[in-house]
Amino acid sequence: MNAPVFGLNVELEACPPGGEPATAEPAADVRVILGWLGPRQPPGEERQCLTYRSPATARSGSPVLLVYRWDTGEHLFQYHDGTRFVVSADLRQVFATWSAPSVMEDTLVYLFGPVLAFILRRRGTVCLHASGVEIDGKAVLLLGPHGAGKSTLAAAFARRGRPILPDDLAPLHERAGSFHVPPGRPRVLLWASAVESLWGDAGALPQVSPAWSKRFLDLCGPGLQFCPAPLPLGAVYILERRDDQASQPRFEPVRGNAALVRFVANTYGNYLLTPELRAAELHVLCRLLTQVPVRRLQSATDASRLPALCEALEADYRGLGSTRMPSRARSAAE
Repeated sequence: MNAPVFGLNVELEACPPGGEPATAEPAADVRVILGWLGPRQPPGEERQCLTYRSPATARSGSPVLLVYRWDTGEHLFQYHDGTRFVVSADLRQVFATWSAPSVMEDTLVYLFGPVLAFILRRRGTVCLHASGVEIDGKAVLLLGPHGAGKSTLAAAFARRGRPILPDDLAPLHERAGSFHVPPGRPRVLLWASAVESLWGDAGALPQVSPAWSKRFLDLCGPGLQFCPAPLPLGAVYILERRDDQASQPRFEPVRGNAALVRFVANTYGNYLLTPELRAAELHVLCRLLTQVPVRRLQSATDASRLPALCEALEADYRGLGSTRMPSRARSAAE
């Protein structure tokens, strides 16, 4: 399988049990071998350094993710459920294995999230923790941390016939002084509670895998649209904590340092950045703020209001008018 994802040409190859993949050099940007941990045995502990320990823990109390760097330049991603990834030093090959009850699809969720985000970040691409929807030929990003409702709102837009770009991970590509957002996988991952809110039945969408209760919306399905090509970025909406007392969605501009702080807090894969990459990230985000309007969105928790929220966001975006692409001088003054 060979497909563009997040602006990368990704080649997937499944290795048969006990076998080895072809030895040809990767022709794609990233070659992923599923079911094999690579041509070499991992170095001993004396040749590896723990570079990241996730603050989140599993029920057993162990960290959800540990990341090691070997003295040969490879990185090992070790998840609490037994899933492991080795990323080559040149960032062009990924080797992955997993343990029962996990299956390949569970591994692909990690791959098309934190692992590819790590590769993108190490290649210098800033990524936001956001989902994207197409409105009037532009990408509109829904930014926020886990649980903010990005994917739920994206799924609500999908049900309205809006094409979806990435879900949860949104790389920013600069082209000729403007920003573009490439598509991710043609699916939206949703918790069962979100599926029940939107469809009235948590079983309306298939599970990602038997080992995981999360479900997915296939954007290639009837009546749905997936945006297959990058789009210029039109606006960013920061999803605030939802308010039960909010009778109508509230939209407000966010500018300057306040917007920059929110962006930095919601970049994807920022836990493994070098100081140089962190400094470059700040420059990219500052340039972004001079070109794209940023809005704060606060809405009610009532899922029945999601269609009205989609309409309100579309109207707010279209109402930005001349502020949609502010000049550098005007942004600096604000």
